[in-house]
Amino acid sequence: MNTDNMSILGLTIDYGPYGFLDDFQPDFICNHSDYQGRYSFENQPAVGLWNLQRLAQSLSPFISAEALNVALDEYQHALLTAYGQRMRDKLGLFSQQKGDNDLLDGLFALMIREKSDYTRTFRLLSHSEQLSAVSPLRDEFIDRAAFDSWFAGYRARLRDEQVDDAQRQQRMQGVNPALGVT
Repeated sequence: MNTDNMSILGLTIDYGPYGFLDDFQPDFICNHSDYQGRYSFENQPAVGLWNLQRLAQSLSPFISAEALNVALDEYQHALLTAYGQRMRDKLGLFSQQKGDNDLLDGLFALMIREKSDYTRTFRLLSHSEQLSAVSPLRDEFIDRAAFDSWFAGYRARLRDEQVDDAQRQQRMQGVNPALGVT
C-alpha cells in the first residue's frame, strides 16, 4: 500500500507497481521507486496511520483536533488488536497469553533466516499435532535444531489452550490458505 491508494474504507486499490511476498522478508519493497523502503511490508501499519493522519489534517477545519486524535488513537489500538488476533488465529491459539508475541517473533526469525514461504509455512504448521514432536513443517527448515526448539515452545503453548487438534486445525486452515496467488 502506498499513500495514494488507500480508500476512505481502508481498502487498498492499486494498479501497480505491486508484487507478492513469497518468502518472508519484512523489508520487502515491491515499488521499485521506493528506495528508502517507506512502503516496505513491515512498514504497512505505519503507512496506514500516516495516511489517516493526513486525512485528519485535511478534516481539521471541520472536526476538533481532540476528536481527530482520539480517532487516530483508536485506529492504532484497533489495528494492534486485529493483528494480534489474526496472528493467534494463524498459529491456532484461541486465547491470548503474555508470550504469544515472542512465539510469533521466534517463528518469523526462523522464516527470515531460512527464506521460508509465508503462506506455505503457516499452512504446514496447521497440520501439526500437539502430541507429536515432529511437524510436517520441520522439513522446510535447514536448521532443524532451531525449528525443533521453536516447535517445542509452540507445542507447550498449544497444551495451554486445551483445544483438540481437529478444532485448532480447522481454525488455522480457515485463515492459512493452501495456495498463494502469484
